[in-house]
Amino acid sequence: MKTKLTLMLLVLAALACGPLTSALPSEQDIEDVVEQAVETTEAGVQPVEEEPTAPPEPTATEAPAAEPIRQWGSAATASTQYGSDSWSAAQATGAPDTHPECGDITTAWASAYSDTIDTLEVSYGVPVFATEVNIYQTYNPNSVVSVELLDTTGTYHEIYSSEPAEADCPLIQTINVEQTPYETVAVRVTVDQSVIGSWNEIDAIELVGIPVDGSAPQPEASTDDEEAPAEPVDFDTPENFLWRQGGPAGIDDDQFAFLGGMDVGPDGLVYLSDNIHGVYVYDAGGNQVTVIDHPDVNNAADVKYNPVNDRIYVAAWGSDSVVVFTAEGEYVTTFGGAGNGPGQFGTFSPQSLAIHPDGRVFVLDEGETDAEEDFVRVQVFDAEGTFLSEFPITESPFSATAMDFSADGTLHVLGFVGGFILQLDESGNEVGRIGEDALDFTGPQSLHIAPNGHIYVAVWTPASVIELDAAGTQLATYGVEFDPDDDDWPPGALVQPSGAAAAPDGSRIYVVDRSGDFAYLNAYGVE
Repeated sequence: MKTKLTLMLLVLAALACGPLTSALPSEQDIEDVVEQAVETTEAGVQPVEEEPTAPPEPTATEAPAAEPIRQWGSAATASTQYGSDSWSAAQATGAPDTHPECGDITTAWASAYSDTIDTLEVSYGVPVFATEVNIYQTYNPNSVVSVELLDTTGTYHEIYSSEPAEADCPLIQTINVEQTPYETVAVRVTVDQSVIGSWNEIDAIELVGIPVDGSAPQPEASTDDEEAPAEPVDFDTPENFLWRQGGPAGIDDDQFAFLGGMDVGPDGLVYLSDNIHGVYVYDAGGNQVTVIDHPDVNNAADVKYNPVNDRIYVAAWGSDSVVVFTAEGEYVTTFGGAGNGPGQFGTFSPQSLAIHPDGRVFVLDEGETDAEEDFVRVQVFDAEGTFLSEFPITESPFSATAMDFSADGTLHVLGFVGGFILQLDESGNEVGRIGEDALDFTGPQSLHIAPNGHIYVAVWTPASVIELDAAGTQLATYGVEFDPDDDDWPPGALVQPSGAAAAPDGSRIYVVDRSGDFAYLNAYGVE
């Protein structure tokens, strides 16, 4: 009886441990199994173990539908681009920073020529099954003739084709796609600009789709409620660094957009040209005083103070003109206009100004003759904007990029490619060249001559400001080059300086610095 009871308990336990999906045993089933086990035991025969039964297959349940994610480009390439920074393919990465503005603005991609067929390809960090593409176009939109998606095997799939047609600017062109069966990693856009005959500039391309793994990438969890602090930057701030103003670049009123040439007035006020906002004015302590702007100031590239009449002159290549203001910022007049005749300026001109000690205004102009031959010239105007004369810049290779006058009336012209300063008299005759040893292969950008005759040149390689004496001998450098890796950079560092100017008393210099995402005005004490 004890053996039978023990066996019964073992059988019940075994049955109880079986799959819950099996049918429950009846009393008779249990009795039969126990009796069989008892008989086998009493006969001295060990029970035979049965092969285990495979568990039933789990019932499939449908996973919840994944939500689409939206992402901006992380990298971009193009068949051609207008510049290595401004209008480069990289300008089409990230969120829009030109839209909703419309115009020939440096923060969007533009091809090298205005009437060609070109491609722009933007890549993304998360592969998706694509459902939508949004193309942000900010100048002469709707020349997009083809849109293709690139999958992980390197195959392109066309999802859109059309013919160029004029459209309102700006334009967000939305292309809806039936969810792709392939993983999309890039978008390639082809523009045919031969019909409209001008640049179709693209600010950004948004890709929408279902992530391949079914979910968007999530940030790593933090043990604290607050965001984990960023890794400290290994950088020693220069001892002569004073302050900086700026931050993320953009089109909002409290942001720098794309900073260009600059100047300092006799009262110490600092003037910064900005392609979106006109001219910013700051005091020596880094406080914003005002913003000078006018509808004629389209894509300001340079600004100069004229001490003879106490006026501000702004080179605005977007309107092919020079715009004049009082020192208080009141509009006075505009002179110039598009063309290649006397007093007119070519496409993307004027780019640089210089004020003669007697108040005349010298303007750097690049353009084409009626026979489509390129030329570079300096045009001379009186302080009121009346055309007086012109002379060519024939030095090659040179690529004149900035100008300024020394106190003796010698015009200094900086060559970006030449890597030196060409000295000319007021009629354009060469009287010297300086700075070859200090500036060769530095990518010089701007030129400012201080009252004491010292020359300050913003350069890209390495990113810094070089101080020269009147003979072109290097005296000092300001700022420390820093690679931000598409991020912000610490105070005192420089990434891509585009302008520099010295205070009238020589106590400090001001430097404008920028990348595609950030822009700053910096101040350094003069050593």
